[in-house]
Amino acid sequence: MNLSFFTASVFVCHQHPEWAGCEDDLEHSYWLPSGCLYLPPALACCHLDWAVMTGTPEALRVLARLVGEPEGAVDAQHVCTKAAERPEAQLLQQYLNVRVEAAHTAALKYPVKAAHLSRWLAKEAALRDYLVKQYPTLGGTL
Repeated sequence: MNLSFFTASVFVCHQHPEWAGCEDDLEHSYWLPSGCLYLPPALACCHLDWAVMTGTPEALRVLARLVGEPEGAVDAQHVCTKAAERPEAQLLQQYLNVRVEAAHTAALKYPVKAAHLSRWLAKEAALRDYLVKQYPTLGGTL
């Protein structure tokens, strides 16, 4: 098992208990199809979690947009290779901001989801804390 996948799966399985013990499925359903293996470790963790939450196509659309690829660019290897060429901390910060924006947008658009906003934002804070602790090269803050 790849160390980046292991570290990311620890977070995902903690946040999504239904995946605990299903790391092989997690790897084959999300890690590989979303291109995480082409990303730096902290970005791969964020991207894997987003793929689990929103689906691989949506996660790839978000990452493609962040690296300046066209909206329809969903070739995982291409998008993730371009992402890996960017400074990781900067791109990771942008990705995390998109996730928070998505939470607020969903809460505004769908009132029934507004009740879950505080839980979603707490999860985002937990991801930031996890990444800072696991990857000190990020500079200690996100």
